[in-house]
Amino acid sequence: MKKLAILFILVAIPLLILANGSCFNFNNSSSHQNPQQMQNDRAYRVLQKTIQNWNYATNAWINANNYPFYYDSDLTDNPDSIGSYVWHPETTSFQLTGVYHITYDASGEHVTHIVLSRSFATTTDIYLDITFTYSPEGYLTGYLIQEPGNNGLAPIGRMNIQYVSTSNYQIWSWELRNNDWVQEWDHSTFQWDAQGRISEEIIEISLDSLSWVNNEQLTYEYLAGDTTTGDIFINTLSHQMPFLMIGDNNEPFMGKLTQMFTKSWYSGYWFDEYKQVYTYNGNNILTNDTEFKKQGGNWVNKGKNDYIYDNNANLLETDYSIWTSNEWKNDTRYLYNWSNYTANSDNTITPVAISISAYPNPVNRSGIVTFEAKFTSSQTGNITIYNLKGQKVKALEVSAKNPNVTWNSRDETNQLCAAGIYFYRLSTDKSNTARKLVILN
Repeated sequence: MKKLAILFILVAIPLLILANGSCFNFNNSSSHQNPQQMQNDRAYRVLQKTIQNWNYATNAWINANNYPFYYDSDLTDNPDSIGSYVWHPETTSFQLTGVYHITYDASGEHVTHIVLSRSFATTTDIYLDITFTYSPEGYLTGYLIQEPGNNGLAPIGRMNIQYVSTSNYQIWSWELRNNDWVQEWDHSTFQWDAQGRISEEIIEISLDSLSWVNNEQLTYEYLAGDTTTGDIFINTLSHQMPFLMIGDNNEPFMGKLTQMFTKSWYSGYWFDEYKQVYTYNGNNILTNDTEFKKQGGNWVNKGKNDYIYDNNANLLETDYSIWTSNEWKNDTRYLYNWSNYTANSDNTITPVAISISAYPNPVNRSGIVTFEAKFTSSQTGNITIYNLKGQKVKALEVSAKNPNVTWNSRDETNQLCAAGIYFYRLSTDKSNTARKLVILN
């Protein structure tokens, strides 16, 4: 579903740039996959995604990118940030290139905006700001994407969904194409089946928002017994934005598709261009999707994804292959790490009696961090900084009379801390709370 998918593509663009490589492979069939299973009682959350590319010279997989996910508490499956690391062969290690942060509205469910940062030498920049809007019913109504310009943030893309109902809507979008910075407007109209699932999409494009021409026609077929409705699709789209961007599962977010056909408009006619075929196991879990292209009047192989799961139906590996020289050849694979968490994301979390924050965050490696602690007037406490291995880096004293303390990003031996993710914990005799800090080169 191209114009709804454009939302996720645009959101992922900064990750592609931050990593100097692919975070999510939108050039293959996985662009139509839903990263998160939609059960509210899910007991697992993704901790890390690693991307590897096949090296034909050595006939082996080589590391490319790594994306660790961080959560504010053990009681949520909604990540508050994702690191972006690139593999450097000369040091045989991943190096941090940026972080993006996700914030949620008061319901703890909708993504309200995403701010992405990246580092150049010792500089930390806001790279992209994305703001999402919702209807009073909680339906996604649009987004605005901005990047820094000469006079502050400047728009580079926007989308608006105009609803009559959850099975009657149209989509308008605008973007500055990043290959030539030409403005392009897109308009999608749909047909729905009796369940409210999309059966057909017509996409028109315009370079001036006045003259419109057909561009693509997409038709969708669904697995027998699929119970997706229009309400389910719109609620999934609206409330699972972080997971649709992160990619921790591969279920098609618009329902269990069996086939998707793409036609392009040429000289007043629709012509077949691509076909996507989805295969499921006996438990209706997607195990393969294969893309075909129309060539010489026949459908020929183009690319495919194979999916491997653990015993809990969590996606462990996605292997993307390309068809060349009359055989499937390895291209890219995605590896996932998972963990249990202790409660549903929609559970009410009891507010802590104390709180702490850090500014700036992220901070340059040689920068100064200011911690601000909040607790009752009689309390004193300690702020302890830990690295990802759980090792103590630095301890600071704080009190209600002196709630603000600074840290020069150095450890107990006065050495500058390496770039990466750290945690800082405020502890008193009655309670404690912890948050995350990012140090950039």
